[in-house]
Amino acid sequence: MDKKVDSISEDLEWVQRSQDGDQEAFSELVRKYQKKVYYLAYGMVGNREDALDIAQEAFLKAFRFLKSFQGG
Repeated sequence: MDKKVDSISEDLEWVQRSQDGDQEAFSELVRKYQKKVYYLAYGMVGNREDALDIAQEAFLKAFRFLKSFQGG
């Protein structure tokens, strides 16, 4: 359980740094979650190209609305 708490704390730190303008911190979040997001999208649409597009769009939206994210 401690690993999960540490991971969440690390994610929240990356989000905070991203909100402060640190683009590398957002890149870390993308690297950490890109496979999970892709496989979730692929499971929904069953097509590689569509899943890649959906995953990319999800990260673009996350970046666009990062300033309004409050965590928790």
